[in-house]
Amino acid sequence: MTVWVVVLVEFPPLHATTFLWGSALIVSMLLMAWQTATTDATFDVSGTAAPADD
Repeated sequence: MTVWVVVLVEFPPLHATTFLWGSALIVSMLLMAWQTATTDATFDVSGTAAPADD
């Protein structure tokens, strides 16, 4: 996406912010993947949640 912005938009400050946004997106996806991979898959069923009335 950064390449598209650089090619299509002639506003240099936007190039840096697009790169930062893309980098932050990649970091957040890696964090969520790590969280998913390292979280225990067991569910705590001792809660007192009630089913919804639909």
